[in-house]
This record gives sequence, C-alpha cells and structure tokens, in this order.
Amino acid sequence: MEETLIVGPISAGMLVTIGKVTVGGIYQLAKQIHQTMENYELNEEYCTELNDHVYEVVNCLKSIPYNRLNHESFRQPISNLHACFGECWNLTSEYSEITSIERFLRASHYQRLFEKLKTQLVDYKDRLTFAMNVQNFVITTSSHVRRNTRPQRGGNTYGYMPQTTYVSE
Repeated sequence: MEETLIVGPISAGMLVTIGKVTVGGIYQLAKQIHQTMENYELNEEYCTELNDHVYEVVNCLKSIPYNRLNHESFRQPISNLHACFGECWNLTSEYSEITSIERFLRASHYQRLFEKLKTQLVDYKDRLTFAMNVQNFVITTSSHVRRNTRPQRGGNTYGYMPQTTYVSE
C-alpha cells in the first residue's frame, strides 16, 4: 500500500482518551502493523488484505471528529478496536519471525488467524460507521428541532400555558 498512515506530529484528535485507550495508540498500532508488513515483505494475500482492512478502519476512525469520539456510543467500539489492532500486531510480528519453511508448513493455520482478524476488522469498521451515522442523525435532528413556547389563554396561574412545538426547518 502506497499511502502513509501517519505523517508528522500527533494531532489533538489522536490524543483523545477513551477510558484507558487513546486514539493515537490505535494509529500507532496500525503504523506498526504496516511497518512490519513492509520490513519483512509479507506479501501473502492474507497479509496484504489484513493491512488493507487496517487502513480502512483507520480511515473510518479519522473521519470521526475528535470531539465526538468521547461520546458513549464510541467508547466500547474503540476499546475493542484497540484490542483487535493489538492482536493484529501480535500476529504480524509472530508471522514475520518464523522461517519460510514454517510459513509453508503452517500456512493454513496462519491463514485462518488472518482471516479471523480480517473479519473482526470489517465488523469494527461497520460498527464505527453505524455509530458515526447515529451521531450524525442525532446532531442533524437536534439542530432542526427548536423549542417554541408561546403564551396561551388559561393554563397556569400566570395566564400562560407553555406549549412546546417542534418545528423542522
């Protein structure tokens, strides 16, 4: 993959802490996975597919404004994503350290492990996209609804009956 994951210093968005997980930590793990793949020339199809899925998830994560990442709907998915990236990095590190003969002999074993992680990454990407869409819907809906209180005859002791109407603009 020709795209560079992290260029320059870490931005404020990367430093958002969600529980004990930082978004910058996720980006760093993604960078380490990519560097391991490049350094050891892990060109097997399942390695490159895993790397591609890591990039897709990171790009999805980058598209979420950092001030929204602290919302409850993102905490668990991002924490799980951090754990999944840790597993990806452990697997790529382990795979890069074995000999070519071991890779050949245990190819189906490693292919299953890479496939499992790839499936998890697709699931996390879908969850992040869903959470982002829900957040966008809530923000869009709340910005189009306004509270309108107007005086009415009768009602409470002050002669006003608060009436709430929701008007879509």
